[in-house]
Amino acid sequence: MSIILTLIVLMSYIILAPAPATATVPVSSTIAGQNRSVYVSLHYEDASERMAVIKARLQQDVHALEHVFQSLQETGELDGRYPNLLVRAGYHPDAESGFAPAAATLSLTPAVALTSGFPMEGPLDGIYRAENLGRAYVIDTTAGLLSFADLLALVLLLPRLNEQNPVLTVSDEETLAQVKNSREHQAFSKLRLELGPFGAGGTPEGLVPVWQAGVFSYRAYDLSGNRLFELQPLDYYLARPSWSPSISRFLAYATEKELYFVELFSRKTHRIDLPALFPQRYLQISESIELAVSPQGNHIYFTLSFNLPEEFWETGNHTYVFAPDTGEVRVAEAKAPGAAEPAPESSPGAVTGFVDPLPGYVSPVYQLGGMGGWQPGRISRYEYESFVSPQWAALLPKDSQLVFFPAGLLAQSRFLAYGSQEEIVVFDIIEQEYYRLNLKELHPADYKGISNIRFAQNPTGDKIYFSLEGYGFITAAYIWDIFTDALEQSGKTLEEMQQEGWAEFTPGAANYLLPPGSKVLAGNEARRAIFSYMLSLPAGALVSLLAWLGVLFFAFVLPFVLAYAATFLAALKLKSARLLSGSGPALTTMLFVALSVLAIRLTLPYGNTIERLVYPLPWVYDLRSPAAMLFMWGFVTAVMAVLTILVFYQARVLARAFFQGSAGFHREGKIVAASAYAVYGLAGAVLFYLFYGFVGTRLLDRLLPGLPKELDFLLVLAVLFLLCLAVSFFLLQATPSAARYLAAAAAFLGIGIIGYHSVSYFGDVSGYYSLSEAVRRFMLESWLRNLAAILPLTLICIAYLFRMELLRRGRTLKAPAALAAAVLIAVSAMAILLFGERLLWFVSGLGYFALPVAFALFAITAISILTALAYVFRPPGRQPLPPEAPSSVVTPTAEDTLAPTTKRLKFPVGQAAAGVSALLVFIILIIEGVTAVLPGYLGLPLLLLSLFYLAVSFVFYLGRLLTVRLAGLLFTPERISELTSKP
Repeated sequence: MSIILTLIVLMSYIILAPAPATATVPVSSTIAGQNRSVYVSLHYEDASERMAVIKARLQQDVHALEHVFQSLQETGELDGRYPNLLVRAGYHPDAESGFAPAAATLSLTPAVALTSGFPMEGPLDGIYRAENLGRAYVIDTTAGLLSFADLLALVLLLPRLNEQNPVLTVSDEETLAQVKNSREHQAFSKLRLELGPFGAGGTPEGLVPVWQAGVFSYRAYDLSGNRLFELQPLDYYLARPSWSPSISRFLAYATEKELYFVELFSRKTHRIDLPALFPQRYLQISESIELAVSPQGNHIYFTLSFNLPEEFWETGNHTYVFAPDTGEVRVAEAKAPGAAEPAPESSPGAVTGFVDPLPGYVSPVYQLGGMGGWQPGRISRYEYESFVSPQWAALLPKDSQLVFFPAGLLAQSRFLAYGSQEEIVVFDIIEQEYYRLNLKELHPADYKGISNIRFAQNPTGDKIYFSLEGYGFITAAYIWDIFTDALEQSGKTLEEMQQEGWAEFTPGAANYLLPPGSKVLAGNEARRAIFSYMLSLPAGALVSLLAWLGVLFFAFVLPFVLAYAATFLAALKLKSARLLSGSGPALTTMLFVALSVLAIRLTLPYGNTIERLVYPLPWVYDLRSPAAMLFMWGFVTAVMAVLTILVFYQARVLARAFFQGSAGFHREGKIVAASAYAVYGLAGAVLFYLFYGFVGTRLLDRLLPGLPKELDFLLVLAVLFLLCLAVSFFLLQATPSAARYLAAAAAFLGIGIIGYHSVSYFGDVSGYYSLSEAVRRFMLESWLRNLAAILPLTLICIAYLFRMELLRRGRTLKAPAALAAAVLIAVSAMAILLFGERLLWFVSGLGYFALPVAFALFAITAISILTALAYVFRPPGRQPLPPEAPSSVVTPTAEDTLAPTTKRLKFPVGQAAAGVSALLVFIILIIEGVTAVLPGYLGLPLLLLSLFYLAVSFVFYLGRLLTVRLAGLLFTPERISELTSKP
């Protein structure tokens, strides 16, 4: 018993005794060369002080080693079948300063794979992307042999390897010493290598890293390739050069008679007399002053609005240039008209990219803005378009009324900051001065523990915050007043400083350290990783597709079935078939839309989960990009619009199928027809608007990248012309009911555009102008800007009214006449789209007649659209024809509904097309998993069409199946007799 008790006590002591504290954690880092043919993989402990410096030096030297390796490949000294080099090094304290036994081993490996540090974005957790790099040379060494001289010597030993001698062990210093004394080693040690620009963080300069004889420096070049300056080098860079946040160098604003430029760094104010430069009549109608500032800030070009009448631009003195250094104002030299460029994607006017040059394009302000580092600017009469940082508001005049409200000019980075463990260097780009801070004196005891430095700048740009971080290093933060050299310690983190308005510096040089956790595997390990990854691709694609269909089921199929179920139950409760044949289809459609919107809203809080499951398939999860989010919402809205039409049509089919011979069915036909015009018209308006936005925002450039501008222009022009021609011809030749659907869509879209821009405009200006002034400005400004988008819809409405008038007189247009009229309408619509933006400055130049002309155009448009809408809903003189089924989806017939078990064989074309679409989406998802990008050119449009058809057909066919089964259960022959027998 005593022996057992003793053993229990000993085991308890062993189990409960605390484990010895582990001060370090093994970690790995991978560094890649610029051309991704050389990789350095480090394995060490996180408390290793030397590794921060070793990694920093390797990020500099790996590019020179890559150049040497590729040079040996090109000269044939190395086997071209092994295009990669992998250097693997482990950190051992006993090998820091000496040469360990078997310190370096050179070998060949048949397979190398680069694995991601994070799992793939998708439904299958734990799957890491593995890129097959092919064969490679491998150097296994220790941290004691990671200097450039030692690694260069090991690379020069690689030609001794071959398939007969695949392994070479370097176990003595003499072998490396012989290589280091060779002429080849000495020649490569004096190598000079420029690595190319890597971005500039909002400035016109680009930083070019230069490796020369072991010294790594950075040079700044402008966009023309001219060298601007060279940063003083450090031995190594824990913090690579980074750009300070961009802040404006000038503040511009104007009163009725004076234009002001304030130099924000020196607070010097310049005043320019406007009436002495521009005629008063043009100053009064100009809505803005346009500016262009040179990259150095030594010249500011300015002129009036680009939309002024043509006679203003025909004079020589329409543009001036101001020199802040001397205060001189002179007339700018006139230039030849420039070519038209695309307007911003958010422009509410005509289709972007199809507008002829405005007269103002002859101004150097337009031609210089955005070219060669020049920055455009604009001060406007509209206060809601102005934004000034609070710290600059004190510089505005208090005793003068502003007419052109202030705006910042020439947003540039002023500082470049970088550093090592010993010092921090800040370079003032404008003054060309260096500011240095000695970290060795600031932290004499623990500066070697610093492994990372982060910088931030205050809103006024005169103070810099920096934090020092590292393994085993107590994070310290300081605020440095650059110009007074005052330094104070801060107890706040960088994130807390950002909440107070400070902004972090932007990296200006590439980071060659791959994301944490990235690994380069060799041999069988690499093959297993690649094999597992390739197996995961079809599984991930299948899960993504099924999850996406599951989201569609929740968002659309359930509302589809529930909407019908509610209508069915209401009809049974009220014991009336009229509810199904009269207002029933419209009620079902409204319920479907409401329930779908609610279902989509319920998915929004789970956007991250849905994104992980279905990405890259479209849904309304957060893509952190306004353009991508607009596309996602547009896709979902288009699917809902088509389903709305199908839901309404299916409700009418079910009513006919189950209640043939109902006494009230035909009496309720007018209600169904009016509902059809409203539903089809609204859904069609949404689809037309989405298509117009698709073309107008130049999404074809994204779907078909690389197209020449001329071909892109002709392609979009052809699409728009064919659309206008098809719509016009259909309107003149289709049945009256079908023509009403199209006219309703055009009228609803026109009312929506007018209403949206009117409400948004009056909402923006309601606090700035009186009602009469707001109406005048709306007619002369907002309305004329959007007229080019509304006039084609007005033409459609006028064509419909013409068709109705012919029918009233008992006449019709034959096909040749209808085609000629359609061509005339299409040509007119294209002319409006191409040249409609000129209406703004043309009407504005009419003087006293400008307001009546603008009002007349508004009246013609509004009357045409409202009259067409009234004709659409006017009770017809005869029973309206039933609407035709949409051609894209096979719709059910009465026989299909009542006798689903019929023996008549019919090939399910719609379902087969849905299956083909699902297969195409599945294949494209696998391709995206392999390449990490969606296919371009025809691949992406094919994917979008397949997704759209798959979404619509999946929801419709499954919803129809469930709805028909539900109707069969609810409407038994006894209940049908009971409902139809009720008067």
